[in-house]
Amino acid sequence: MNSIFIGINVIKRSLYDINSINFLIIFPILAALIVFIMFGGTGVMEIGITNVQEDDGLVEYINNNDKYNVQIFNEGELEQKIENKDIKAGIEFAGLNQLKLIALKSDSEIHELRGFIEMYMSSVSLGVDIKQEEVSHDNKDSGSKMGLSIMAMFIIVFAGNGIGLLLEDKKLKTFARTFATPIKQYEAVLGYMMSNMILGIVQIIVFLFFTTFLFNINWEISVLNVFILLLIYMIGAIGLAIGLAGFISDSTKYTMILMLTGVVTSFIGGSFFPIENLNSFIQRISIFTPQKWLMDSFDVLADGGSFSDIQMNILILLLFAIVMFSFGLKVLKPNFEDL
Repeated sequence: MNSIFIGINVIKRSLYDINSINFLIIFPILAALIVFIMFGGTGVMEIGITNVQEDDGLVEYINNNDKYNVQIFNEGELEQKIENKDIKAGIEFAGLNQLKLIALKSDSEIHELRGFIEMYMSSVSLGVDIKQEEVSHDNKDSGSKMGLSIMAMFIIVFAGNGIGLLLEDKKLKTFARTFATPIKQYEAVLGYMMSNMILGIVQIIVFLFFTTFLFNINWEISVLNVFILLLIYMIGAIGLAIGLAGFISDSTKYTMILMLTGVVTSFIGGSFFPIENLNSFIQRISIFTPQKWLMDSFDVLADGGSFSDIQMNILILLLFAIVMFSFGLKVLKPNFEDL
């Protein structure tokens, strides 16, 4: 019962702090908005094709991608349909294995379509039978992974909010007073942990609500699975926040270092680009970041795997939290310096 009262008090104090509100509400919405601007809202692109060759499989190849819907027009209709904006792009066969891509303007969607078609034409010219499963995998909507990456970074920064309040309490000597009351040590620790968990869950829910139900971001896996992944990751992030607090006693410095840690570990952990693109030294370091195991878990689930396939990743995230928690355990105990 005492833990509940302590947790409620920490939550109330967090809600009075403008920085906490930013990380709790504003930043998740901002992350969702960034993902929507970069990857969302595109829907299905309407594409017209004319002069279709009977032995060409391009129409089927494009239609098998959920991003595109192909319409076949007679010669002379294609440009008119594009001008009327009935379709966004047109493909005209100009000869054997020669195509002409037509569009009013060249944007990221047109560039992606061009690359998609060139991949097919290259495989045809080389006599390679390109599989649609491989195509859809290579052209998956990267918005979901980018959204997960941005949110993972915010979770680490916000995870230290409750710990930052604890450091402030230690500095103001109010933390030690708590133990002058008839309260057990584990109750005080549990209260701070509970408040962090509850606020973190709110942060995740706000993010998933905006990305999924308002901006219609395709997560490639169920939103429940995304929530579970972020929840497990959050436990590791809280462990990291507590671990850092074991080495940094000043609350202001702690907040700045935690923010820097969140950004650096996100890049090293493969949040914003594949780990394979980094040098071997960084790849070895990445295994010590919770983001690496979060991203690996998401990739497995997005490729059709189940939670049984990521048991080891989940275990590593939980062990990461336990190990880091042990490093920062002293910050959760009053000592002579706090008197």
